[in-house]
Amino acid sequence: MRLSLFVSALVAIAGLAGCATSARETQQPATPAAARSPIASEHPFEVKGTVKSVGDGLLGMGRSVTIAREGAPAAELHVAEETRVTLDDRPAKLSDLREGDEIRARFDFDKSTPVAIEIQAKPKRR
Repeated sequence: MRLSLFVSALVAIAGLAGCATSARETQQPATPAAARSPIASEHPFEVKGTVKSVGDGLLGMGRSVTIAREGAPAAELHVAEETRVTLDDRPAKLSDLREGDEIRARFDFDKSTPVAIEIQAKPKRR
């Protein structure tokens, strides 16, 4: 049931992305910071929640983070080498994140794959 909801949510998000992807494919990054992003994005999406898992993704996306969200299916984002990751406002690696850490991620789509642009995490409250 949970997997079905997750897949349905991804299909819905991918449908929205399909409308905007073709227009973005020819755009140049608007700022130098955007040039260092994993993908060019003028209007990224945002997701907040807690880290559910980190590692190889269920969807065969390679490195990923799965974010548990209250009242919504978990969101799985691909994490590129260029994705900026911070933990407690300090530069971090994806492997530094732990299950239960609070997380806010900005992302956009590369074709139909949700790709994290920036991940900001705070350690789980003990």
